[in-house]
Amino acid sequence: MLLGDLIHDLSDDAKSSAVLQGCGDLTLLVRISSVADRLGEEVGEYASAAVRRFANLAENEDWLGLMSSIDGAADPAIVCLTSMIKWSLQRDEIDHS
Repeated sequence: MLLGDLIHDLSDDAKSSAVLQGCGDLTLLVRISSVADRLGEEVGEYASAAVRRFANLAENEDWLGLMSSIDGAADPAIVCLTSMIKWSLQRDEIDHS
């Protein structure tokens, strides 16, 4: 699946759970759920906003790290998506702890 399709599906409540479960990272799903709950958001809503925050706020080093992480990945779209969400989670867990 293409990254754009995954990101689009995050904004659809019916599809967002499947997209996030398809990432194969249960710990990530729990982290998203915890932060989303604290912020009063749905899981897909949080994940979609997390990707947008990365796109708008990430610095050059963050983008370089993202590009390095997808180099040679079996599923670059999933690696890219999870990296973007983890970037946002790291900031939101600190800001709201």
